[in-house]
Amino acid sequence: MFGWIDANIGNDVKSSKFIRALVTALVESQATTSNDGSSIRVADDFETKMKTRLAVVLKYVDSNEVLEMQCIYALQALSVKHQHPPGLLEKCFNAFYDSEVVSEEAFEEWSKSDDPEEQEGKGVCVNSVKNFMRWLKEAEVEVEETDSHA
Repeated sequence: MFGWIDANIGNDVKSSKFIRALVTALVESQATTSNDGSSIRVADDFETKMKTRLAVVLKYVDSNEVLEMQCIYALQALSVKHQHPPGLLEKCFNAFYDSEVVSEEAFEEWSKSDDPEEQEGKGVCVNSVKNFMRWLKEAEVEVEETDSHA
């Protein structure tokens, strides 16, 4: 797959458009789509399946916070497109974080972002991942406390 992408996409692999398309295709390929294609749902093993396929996204995002944000915006747009399927965004956020595709800094930046181009459905999305964001903040505090006791 990497060979095909490199040969056919070339330098555009670092573009926002490519990253968004890659993330969207990956997530939609792992979700169950309704017969009319208007909605998706995620099975219990969705997060595990996502983690096994995120290496391709990791290769092209490569710790670039701008591209990490594009991953999150793609997930947000996908959630909006499919009317906010239960568990979709939280499972995706967990998988992207655990696979080191998206950093905690990028998630924090997304939650604070007021980019007018990225506001559609954001309130619902932020609400749907509040447990993840709370966990992220608590984990960050634990790390800081551990570091200060060292």
